[in-house]
Amino acid sequence: MSGFKDGNVVYMELENFQTFKKMSLRFCPSFNFIAGPNGSGKSSIANAMVLVFGGTPKIIGRGKSVGEYVRFGESEARIEVGVWIKGKEIRLCRNISRSSQSRYFADGRPCKRTEYEELVGKLRENVGNLCQFLPQEKVSEFTRLSPEGLLREVLLAVGEEEILKHMKELEELEAERNKVADVLESYFRKKECIERAVEILERDVKRANEKKKKEERVRIMSEKRDWIQYKLYTDEYVAIKKMIGLLKKQVEMRDEEMTRIEDKIAELKSSEAYKEINNLFGSLEEYDTNLIDLVEKIRSIHQEAEMLGIDKESLRSKREKRLENAERLEKEILDLQEEISKFEIPPHPGELDESRTKVLEVKMSDLMRMRGKIQHESSELKRLVDELGLKRKKFHEMDEVRLQMLKKYHTDTYKAVCWLRENKHQFKDEIIEPPFVQLRIKDARYAPEVENFLGFQSLSPFICKSTEDFEVFVRIMKDEKKWMINAIEAIKTDKRLCRGEEAISKEILKELGFEGVLSDFIECREEIMSYLVVAGHFDLIPVSKTNVDEGLVFRKTNVKRMAAGGRYIEIKKSRYGPEHAVIYNPLKSQNLFSHNLSLEELEGIEKELEKRNLTRRENEEKLKEILKDCEAIDKELQELYKKRSSYNSQIMEIKRKEARVQVLRGSMNRKNLEIKMLKDTKDLDEEEVKIDKAKEKLEVAWKSECDELSRCLADEGYFNMFRSTFKLFREITNVNKNIEDLEENKKMIEKGRKGLEEDIIEKRKESCRLKKAIEEKKIRLEKIERKKEYDEALAQLPDTIDELDEEIIKEKAQIKIYAVDSKAMGEFEVREQDLKELNENISKCSNILENVKKKILDIKSILIDKIGRMTSKMDEQFGNLFKKIGGDGRVMFIYDGLDTCKWKFNIMVKFRDGDSLEILNSHRQSGGERSVAIILFLLAIQHYKPSPFRLVDEINQGMDKHNEKLVHDILVALSEEQNEQFFMITPKIAPNLNYSQNMKVIVLYSSQDCGKQEDFIKYRSRTLT
Repeated sequence: MSGFKDGNVVYMELENFQTFKKMSLRFCPSFNFIAGPNGSGKSSIANAMVLVFGGTPKIIGRGKSVGEYVRFGESEARIEVGVWIKGKEIRLCRNISRSSQSRYFADGRPCKRTEYEELVGKLRENVGNLCQFLPQEKVSEFTRLSPEGLLREVLLAVGEEEILKHMKELEELEAERNKVADVLESYFRKKECIERAVEILERDVKRANEKKKKEERVRIMSEKRDWIQYKLYTDEYVAIKKMIGLLKKQVEMRDEEMTRIEDKIAELKSSEAYKEINNLFGSLEEYDTNLIDLVEKIRSIHQEAEMLGIDKESLRSKREKRLENAERLEKEILDLQEEISKFEIPPHPGELDESRTKVLEVKMSDLMRMRGKIQHESSELKRLVDELGLKRKKFHEMDEVRLQMLKKYHTDTYKAVCWLRENKHQFKDEIIEPPFVQLRIKDARYAPEVENFLGFQSLSPFICKSTEDFEVFVRIMKDEKKWMINAIEAIKTDKRLCRGEEAISKEILKELGFEGVLSDFIECREEIMSYLVVAGHFDLIPVSKTNVDEGLVFRKTNVKRMAAGGRYIEIKKSRYGPEHAVIYNPLKSQNLFSHNLSLEELEGIEKELEKRNLTRRENEEKLKEILKDCEAIDKELQELYKKRSSYNSQIMEIKRKEARVQVLRGSMNRKNLEIKMLKDTKDLDEEEVKIDKAKEKLEVAWKSECDELSRCLADEGYFNMFRSTFKLFREITNVNKNIEDLEENKKMIEKGRKGLEEDIIEKRKESCRLKKAIEEKKIRLEKIERKKEYDEALAQLPDTIDELDEEIIKEKAQIKIYAVDSKAMGEFEVREQDLKELNENISKCSNILENVKKKILDIKSILIDKIGRMTSKMDEQFGNLFKKIGGDGRVMFIYDGLDTCKWKFNIMVKFRDGDSLEILNSHRQSGGERSVAIILFLLAIQHYKPSPFRLVDEINQGMDKHNEKLVHDILVALSEEQNEQFFMITPKIAPNLNYSQNMKVIVLYSSQDCGKQEDFIKYRSRTLT
């Protein structure tokens, strides 16, 4: 195992993988040369290398799932490799099932996918990088890499993830810089607009400033007025407070005087005469109370007697009123009888015959239904005609729609079509536009089948009928216009006959369940059809909307591809035996022709339009006849309706009169009933008897109470007590007079005291009002900042309120003269604020931009230095390798004046002395030259940063023998140094190649017949000689 380095592949074992049943290979640590004819399974080795190191079919560029790599007829495939790690061999294994499930093993131990990928990642095996692993299907993709994409692939290949991380950070910073620069530019544009607006508004602002000065003077005068009022309020408030104090002292003096008077009155009222007379007054009060009760009872009896008299009078009034109402009702009854006698009810007319009316109404209803039906049909026909007309319009607009779709898919081809339509005169013969513009599908149901076999490459070429026109057209398009378009010469002969291929007969296709071949469902020009038949074998691809027996189809015909049951079906047969694999993929609509309208459909639309329009005209004639019949019936119905209306009016009049008579008779009956009730006075008689009885009871009670009153008034004790009381009363009269005088004085003092209290209350209210006014003025004045300039301005103003009011009125009158547009002033202030904010934003953005630029410059200088040193070393090795094959090569890192996302990595090559260095791409160099340059570039990368191994698959397909030998000799020479592992897979071996003991040659030969082993030996001897 000497010579192996960490990450080198020591061996590979495959089981049931693609074409291999079981196979084992061992490799050397330097150059592994794997050769074999087509179909021998060379690419299977490359595919297995991708999958075992965690790759996917997308990286390989073939197939959609890993299950497709399982050998036909088997359920599981196994890939195992031995990897050299730290002086020992580690086994990595991946088992793949037909259902695309994978199991992973490391040294025979099952492990999770994440553990497996982590182990592979430590080995630096990046099979997704085209600079490290270049399978057959990805060779062309490498040359199509943009210079920007190539730089990232190279950095990944050499393991400079840190640089890529910084580049991403730098791109984000540059994006931020551009964003901030755009914002800053928009700010400057906005600032320029605002400054122009401010300049226009400046005149209004000048007048506004003058007005503002006047308003400021008015404000200061108002404030001085407030200062003066504040002082006046304060002085008045202090005076009121003093007045309130004086009033309170006077109230206290009045209170003391009232106390002395009350004491004197109490002394007079406490004498002996007062006490005795009070006792006598108490006894007299008892006698008076008894007399008062008797008098009240007598008064009550008298009142009740009066009420009974009133009730009796009320009964008399009720009798009189009832008699009046009865007389009035009798008179009203006579009036009603007279009114009834005046009504004359006409005789009832006979029944009206409406049979004719019903017949006509039924006819009219039938006609209206027919009219509605015809109108509905006409409306539906109009809708259908409009839809068909829209479809026809869309068909005629399809050319423009296709052009817009072409512009979306490929701008250069769209430009070329537009240019060709304007410059057809420059060519001798016709140049046919791409099939994408002209091709149509006969039956839209088969659009998915056609679209899946029509790639954009097959739809985009221009077809030139003349060779001379072809050369001129290509020169103009590619050299002058720099447009990437496809162009071909018209196919003038039957190429299929030249190849010996025969179309399948319609009968066989029908027996197998097919509706036809792809060419049967396409409408296009003969030249386009010839191109599709030759280039795409459209006459050999059968199509069916239902499932067919594909095994039977492949056995009975030479069909290799078909579309059936919504699937794409392809058979891949082995060249060395009967083995084959069938590939199934679902058909996916590309929406290129799904909205297409074929010529057959257009013809059907035209016929349908004609048919619908004919039906519409017939309906119009029927509608005219129906309207004519309706008019006649309606006229007769109107006459009948008038007769019916007159008949109904007579009936209604008779019913109205009969109802009126009934109402009047009902009213007479009610009035007779009321008269009977009014004449019935039984209730009044009973009430009168009750009143008389109550009156007799009251007279008895009256007499009893009067006798009791006489007895009380005749009592002598009462008169004696009255005389004693009268004697004492005269003695006390003088005392009462003194008391009255004292109380009068007391009232006068109380009145004076009350007046003082009211004054105090009023003064307090005034004090509160002044205090509130002072507080308001104080709050307002405290907000004013007293400065020297402010005091000087106040001193220059008048010192009285009247003078200040007069000045304020004058200034306000002058302010009204200034015709300043308030909106303009507001706009000017808004603009000024906007300008201020813009300047702040510009300052912030400028600072941010400078900081971002500084960060960009710092990171960029480091990255450019690192990438430049890497490029310099690669450039030196690449140039040395190219000189060995007689050419020259450079590797250039282009960064000057470019953002990070546009940094380029150009591979410059020249193969002849007279040529100049040109960028390696798929348009300038031949396939062989590109293959040589790619291999040498990969070797230059390997020299700069060795990876565990590099692999290229069939990259020498386009090389001539000379270049292939030169590249091979370089690889052999490098293998002598034993510093890298390299795999090269090729289907051919050029003669006279040099070999080395440090390289390994593996020749593959696939055969199911062991008896032909000698063929393999002959092939190996022939190719290695």
